[in-house]
Amino acid sequence: MLASACPGWICYAEKVNGSFILPHISTTKSPQQVMGTLVKHYLGRVLSRTPDQIYHVTVMPCYDKKLEASRSDFYDDVYKTRDVDCVITTGEVLEMIEKEGIQLLSEENCLQNLSFLGDEEELWSHEGGGSGGYLHHIARFAVKSLFGQDLKNLEYKTLRMLKWWRPVTLF
Repeated sequence: MLASACPGWICYAEKVNGSFILPHISTTKSPQQVMGTLVKHYLGRVLSRTPDQIYHVTVMPCYDKKLEASRSDFYDDVYKTRDVDCVITTGEVLEMIEKEGIQLLSEENCLQNLSFLGDEEELWSHEGGGSGGYLHHIARFAVKSLFGQDLKNLEYKTLRMLKWWRPVTLF
């Protein structure tokens, strides 16, 4: 199984690798799209609203998340709405902040004490690689679900011919 929350990678796999790789890609929605479904459907029920009465905006670090949100897979034909209506990149948020002349590092805008957020180590760190620990999370869940064991750490192997490809074997 291959899993990725990167819409650019999924698009590349669909266009370039086609039938060779597509059967092995997880059909689970990305975190952005899962949240869109939860906001539109679950929260909608809680608020007594239909999905088309909720406008859901996400802030994401990558422009490809805009393409992901616009895919037909994530369009609700019944309510004629998307799971995620608008995606704003972090760069666009920064531009808006700068345009308004807001100084984030000024004393009045800075949080002086973050202790209310809990353990700082737990808050600001993650396990896994540069992708934010996505593979690590999936592997830990799979090992626990399939074998009833806790996965302590993953060993990435670098292949001699494909240095960018680092396979992981669980058992």
